[in-house]
Amino acid sequence: MSTDGGLTFETPDTLSQWSQEYVSGSNNWTTTGSNQNNTVTPRTGTGMALCYVGNFTSPITNLITPALDLSGATNPVLNFSFTNVNWEGDIDALRVLYKTSVAGAWIEISNYTSESATWNDISLNLPNTTSTYYIAFEGTA
Repeated sequence: MSTDGGLTFETPDTLSQWSQEYVSGSNNWTTTGSNQNNTVTPRTGTGMALCYVGNFTSPITNLITPALDLSGATNPVLNFSFTNVNWEGDIDALRVLYKTSVAGAWIEISNYTSESATWNDISLNLPNTTSTYYIAFEGTA
């Protein structure tokens, strides 16, 4: 996953601005310059976020933005780029979620479960904006 403008993943310490929530297992998102066999490199720049595990245990981890104040936003849109390579019949999954407060429940905006060997630029409308809005990228590796 890569973002253009706003938050990027150019350095390993970039992830310190985000939080991670283990849904199943304990696999971390990382920042990297390529996937494990160098077939995917960042869409732009030199870094990207990667949710990968070297076995087929399918851990699920949310990569969560800091709280965003979208209370005054008119028709806000989330833009990101996404790719999902098929590994020996194993296709990972990405769900994009939001919640309107720190204690709120996650609500799905979109999901991606098919192979995408090239980068796709995604734009999603953000509903129900608040002053404490969170977005999560839920990766199943």
